[in-house]
Amino acid sequence: MRKPILITAAQRLHWFYLGLAFCVFSMIGASAVTPRGTVSADPAQTCLSAAQVSARRHGVPFDVMHRIALVESGRQTENGRTPWPWAVHATGRGHWPATREGALDIIRAALAAGHSNIDIGCFQINYHWHSDQFPTLEAMLDPIQNAEYAAQLLNGHFQRLGSWTAAAGAYHSATPALAQRYIARFNAVAANAGPPPPSNPTSPQRRQGTQTNYALLQSAGDGKMGSLVSQSAMQSARPFLETGTQTP
Repeated sequence: MRKPILITAAQRLHWFYLGLAFCVFSMIGASAVTPRGTVSADPAQTCLSAAQVSARRHGVPFDVMHRIALVESGRQTENGRTPWPWAVHATGRGHWPATREGALDIIRAALAAGHSNIDIGCFQINYHWHSDQFPTLEAMLDPIQNAEYAAQLLNGHFQRLGSWTAAAGAYHSATPALAQRYIARFNAVAANAGPPPPSNPTSPQRRQGTQTNYALLQSAGDGKMGSLVSQSAMQSARPFLETGTQTP
């Protein structure tokens, strides 16, 4: 029989703290590795989480991302007005289904009926003009990828115009009258929604040679960036939150 190993109280305490540290770091590591698009378990917070990530990554003030999301996909919840990740604007109506699958069903039904002027997700990316920039319909609806595309577009407009307010208007339309109408809604959100949730996005600086990962956001050679929807399309387009649009 082997001689028993004696463990002192100090050794027991040492191993206890080592085990505790291991558990803490394991939980931190598990929480840091989340699948793409699962930025929050609460759908009402998913757009905000995605906006925070994209704001930091692309140098867009979070306040700008927050207001754009509220204008584009905002809906009233028990916690106040909040952007909705599964928002869809199709066939002239706004929809806020409760689930991702519900949003996909609405989009697919509209496409099957021959409609492609469909606005999708947190930042209402237009299917007709931008779907070829995403590998799948599911990717276009994914909050992170939806926010990434919006952030790059906003950053490009800021580089050209030098103002985040002007960039917000250009995000909606290249037509001055439509851009100004959107800016009014953008500013009204700031007055009515209160401060955005806490965030520490990178403070951006205007710079030359902005790079993006999406082909439709690349400069056409004249130093200009495209708007979310083309000027010709927006001449007859209907705003997502215009009076008369169905709301939840």
